[in-house]
Amino acid sequence: MSKQLYQLNPEVWSPERLRLELWEGATGGEVPGTGPLYRYDTAFRIGAHLNLFPTLVYLHAGTRNGARALGLPGKDALELSDIPIEIRHREPHEIEDILCIYEDAFRGGRMAGSGCLPARSISRKRRC
Repeated sequence: MSKQLYQLNPEVWSPERLRLELWEGATGGEVPGTGPLYRYDTAFRIGAHLNLFPTLVYLHAGTRNGARALGLPGKDALELSDIPIEIRHREPHEIEDILCIYEDAFRGGRMAGSGCLPARSISRKRRC
């Protein structure tokens, strides 16, 4: 069935189109009883199953707080060029994890020259 659908309209099933639909869906329409993190996680898992990963750093829940602590622009999604150079080499979904996990460290610390974390010992959050 999926091959038949693809043959009818291949543009709809292109990786670029699917990636756009997944990530716009994650930040867009409301589903009663869910929040942005649930929608994002769902879109991420579907995308990962299709080998489609985000090309932007999406800000939701803890990632938004971590970005704010670093003084990053208050958008729904950031380009890699918006991200501090110390972590820019990571994949966007890895940067989201860093922003969330180390939010408290970013809030109380500063960007150190040899990395993006303060020199003092840092405790990781259990969850974002």
